[in-house]
Amino acid sequence: MLLGFKKQFVQPILVGTKILTLRKPRKVKPKIGETLYMYTALRTKHCQHITSAHTLKSVQQVSISILADDENECYKIICIIDGKTMTYAKVKKLAVLDGFKNVTEWMHYWLDGKDSVSELLEMYHWTHLKF
Repeated sequence: MLLGFKKQFVQPILVGTKILTLRKPRKVKPKIGETLYMYTALRTKHCQHITSAHTLKSVQQVSISILADDENECYKIICIIDGKTMTYAKVKKLAVLDGFKNVTEWMHYWLDGKDSVSELLEMYHWTHLKF
């Protein structure tokens, strides 16, 4: 499976602190055991190979909803993985394992300047960790 990442995730992938990725569902479902070909700047002339050392270990279904106040200072987050609502402690762990410094940085990434976001995603793991 081909996976493109932003440059900010290259180092966390290489040192092993980013061990999963959240993506919109694909038309062709990924298969457990297939090789993950990870790149940055995919499909551009600046494309760089990160690694092909990992295989897909598991896929989990994720629903995230994030709501920010007018000043982007207070957030409400609901994260459901495989039908189970995550505690804030587990959401913080998810954010770090997804390559972010903290949950606030992770929420800003998903909000991308908006006041709210609601996404149905798939979480691809290349370790045996599951939530």
